[in-house]
Amino acid sequence: MNLSLTSARPITRGAWLAVGAEAAAVVAIVAVAWALRVYRLDLAPPGLHQDEAIYGILGLYVMHGNHALFFGEREALFMYFIAAAVRLMGPDVITLRLVAAVVGTATVLLLWVVARLMYGRRVALLAAAGLAASYWHVTLSRDIFRAGTLPLLECLAFGLLWVSLRSRSRWLRLPAYALAGGALGLTLYTYIAARVVPAVVLLFFVGQILWERRGLRPAWLTLPLYLAAAALVYAPLGSLYLANPESFLGRMSEVSLAVDQASATPVGYLENLLRVAGMFFVAGDQNWRHNFDGRPVFGPFFALAFLIGLAVCLRGWRRGENRFLMLWAALMLAPTAAATDAPHYLRAIGAVPALYLLAAIGWVAAWDWVRPRLATSARPWRALAGRAAFPALVSLLLLVPAGVTGWTYFNLWLPRQETYDAYNGQLAAAGRFMAASPEWRASAQKKLDFFVSRRFWQDNPSVLWYVWQILSGQERNLADSRLGSPWFDETRALPLQPGGGHYLLADGSSWAATALARLWPGQVTRENGDAGPDGRPAVVALRAPALPPPVAAAQPLASFGGCFELVSYTLSPSVTSGGEAELVTTWRLGTPPGSWRQRDSTMTVFAHVLDADGSLLTGDNGLGYFPIDWQPGQTLLLRHVLRLPAGTAPGKYSLVLGLVGPDGKRVEESIGHGPDNTLRLEAAISVTAATEPASMPRVSQPVDWPAAGQFSLRGVDLGGEGVLAGESLRALLYWQATGDVADEYDLPLLLLDGSGKEVARDDGRPAFGRYSTSLWQAGQLVRDPRQLAVGARVRAGTYTLTVAAVNRRTAASTAPFALGTVTVSEPARTFAAPAIANLLERPASFGGEAELLGYDSDIATAKAGGQAHFTLYWRAQGESDKRYKVFVHVLSPAGKVAAQSDAEPANGSRPTSTWVRGEIVADGHTIPLPDSLSSGEYAVEIGLYDPADGSRLPLLDAAGKQVDTRLLLPAVSFGR
Repeated sequence: MNLSLTSARPITRGAWLAVGAEAAAVVAIVAVAWALRVYRLDLAPPGLHQDEAIYGILGLYVMHGNHALFFGEREALFMYFIAAAVRLMGPDVITLRLVAAVVGTATVLLLWVVARLMYGRRVALLAAAGLAASYWHVTLSRDIFRAGTLPLLECLAFGLLWVSLRSRSRWLRLPAYALAGGALGLTLYTYIAARVVPAVVLLFFVGQILWERRGLRPAWLTLPLYLAAAALVYAPLGSLYLANPESFLGRMSEVSLAVDQASATPVGYLENLLRVAGMFFVAGDQNWRHNFDGRPVFGPFFALAFLIGLAVCLRGWRRGENRFLMLWAALMLAPTAAATDAPHYLRAIGAVPALYLLAAIGWVAAWDWVRPRLATSARPWRALAGRAAFPALVSLLLLVPAGVTGWTYFNLWLPRQETYDAYNGQLAAAGRFMAASPEWRASAQKKLDFFVSRRFWQDNPSVLWYVWQILSGQERNLADSRLGSPWFDETRALPLQPGGGHYLLADGSSWAATALARLWPGQVTRENGDAGPDGRPAVVALRAPALPPPVAAAQPLASFGGCFELVSYTLSPSVTSGGEAELVTTWRLGTPPGSWRQRDSTMTVFAHVLDADGSLLTGDNGLGYFPIDWQPGQTLLLRHVLRLPAGTAPGKYSLVLGLVGPDGKRVEESIGHGPDNTLRLEAAISVTAATEPASMPRVSQPVDWPAAGQFSLRGVDLGGEGVLAGESLRALLYWQATGDVADEYDLPLLLLDGSGKEVARDDGRPAFGRYSTSLWQAGQLVRDPRQLAVGARVRAGTYTLTVAAVNRRTAASTAPFALGTVTVSEPARTFAAPAIANLLERPASFGGEAELLGYDSDIATAKAGGQAHFTLYWRAQGESDKRYKVFVHVLSPAGKVAAQSDAEPANGSRPTSTWVRGEIVADGHTIPLPDSLSSGEYAVEIGLYDPADGSRLPLLDAAGKQVDTRLLLPAVSFGR
């Protein structure tokens, strides 16, 4: 075995003229490479992608003393390059892009060195020329990605390796192997795909051991030195991975094809391989940051040369250089072949030098085949085989692809909106505007009067890079930076400062901009930021004057949590069926509790439109302004767009508001006292009939049943195939008039048993009786929600749900039309009272509906900050279709609710509508006790109420007279 390969020709000393010509060619290639990578670098790429910004900020971290080897999921070498460049030239985007350009240009030069050592002058020049003009490599050499350092370090490591292999001197060979091993270890500090690089070298050495027969002893002396040097350099990062294996595996597990069960099959891997193979000739990376419009890597001529080069290497596989090159290309394509989103140019970046080296071998092979034939051909063709022919070929393969790459990049790719969006052009424009804004700089410390659109919150490192130097230390945090300003959603929220404020918007025509102009006609000043590819300003800054006193001083209509007060609201006067209603509410803000002050709070204001039965017709949830940014005295406008379903029947619909806290529970409302901590607005949404026929919405069961001559049933959605006896079966029917309907029809729902006997019935007034059939017009779609009450005594089994059409004038009825089958189940029932720890002397009767027999509880031993548990034992006194809620409230010494549980019995699994007379139901409640409970006597009240209106069932005495609306238990004291 001969690991000191001598099969390739050594570098020819030649004539000085030949050396000078080659040097001039290399200089020209590097010059073209540099020009393509730095021309208009201040404008292209546009914007700053969040990953680019993160690399820049991490470089600043390094410069300021954070000398980490690994940042989250990112190897650190590139960040050290950035830190050095920023130290020399200052923190500017062009500084970051120059680092990438230098790395990319240096890679071209080092590829020439590697190719020269492996294959000689001609292949080296053509490989360097191809890489210099490669659209793929040019693009990634202008992007601020650490992946660009991988080809550079690969070429350095492999170049030193081939210097070692070519060396005939032991004294030169040993240090060369040590340097080559160190460079190999250093590649692992570049990019995740570099983890494959050691496999290239190790498999190459295995091949040498298997197929080379000479020089075995020197190999065993040098190979351990090479591997030891690599391990020594890699040791700091490797030890970090050993201590934190999730750092090593994290990103790989996220992108690996193996985590996608649908794709992690033999067929899935084969499809991925075919996509990777096709990236050279058919379709490339679809990401606009990496490629233009999904074009393949090679044009037709380069693709042919690549195939020829691959064929040459396969045919000459016994030659060590060819085995090494094929391993280099194949293994460095593995990171994209084994991952999602293949082909992915960034993950395949390690293969770029090898691919252009293969293409160069193909060009030389083709030239060697063509040149002798030209020399023996007719006189005009012989000149093409002369001395100037090969330099001309190099020039042609450098300048023509360079011209195509430059034209494609600057004239086709750069002006596209997709490119602008891929590089977060709008976010970068916001960052530049903020950094240059005296108003933002002045308010960055106060965080009061400069409000920034939440469109810039997503991927905010693209903004953070520009303002990083201005922010205080605690704001310079990639994971939790507020960027010195409150955020708001300009599509639904508008915070107002009493003294006026500045607003940085992503859309100058958004709802927030319109609302400001409506509040202060002609008084809002506007400043436009940089324009995007469409010519429109990417950011717009607005300045609003002081808040009018009447808004700030209005009396609240509702108060949630004591710090979120509804001052007023406006509602669209009417809306067409299937259209949108706009609700705008005005809130006065106070100081929120600490539990609300989260960076990305999940709090939300809900606006619900209720149908006639109290069920949800439509709604909209959102807050759009984090409580962490609330300041006392601020006013907040909120917009809710309420999209009514197609076919909504004309009429008036009630509207309720509420606030859900970060714990997912509704916040207590203390003024309006609506049911379930909501406020029912006095105004109602007025819906009018649609003038144009509505399209049929998507339903689970499309049908076409001609119910009567003028209308048909078009679709059905069942609320589920099963129902518990005592609950209601929900169904949604869609009718469509085929002509103007003259008669009144009832459309009853029937639940039939196996013998056709009716067990439940809904009389069938369409849309809860608010829109009779005689009002239907030709083409009109009518949404008809139904609730079919299934009695508590209906036996378990499978039933058929049907609908019919009954003419109210003639009493004529159609045959029932089957909508589907429904499974009725019965709850487990008990009528024998269990052992009860606290048995009441006389059962407490609530409204004659249910009586409380007693309870079990650990409240006497509970502590503040813990939990109290109750199990209530109810006995049904009758049967009702009402679903009451049970309340268990812990009352402070002042009589205020200090802790509570409000829920349907048995955590909703046994609603009161499922009870039968005499049945006993065990009803468990868990009550969290706040840490703030002070010492004193606390009472407990228990009762039931109707959630539709909040009315409590009366507590009755033995004579059936009301004595209270609650049962009061003996007081207890809590420990701490």
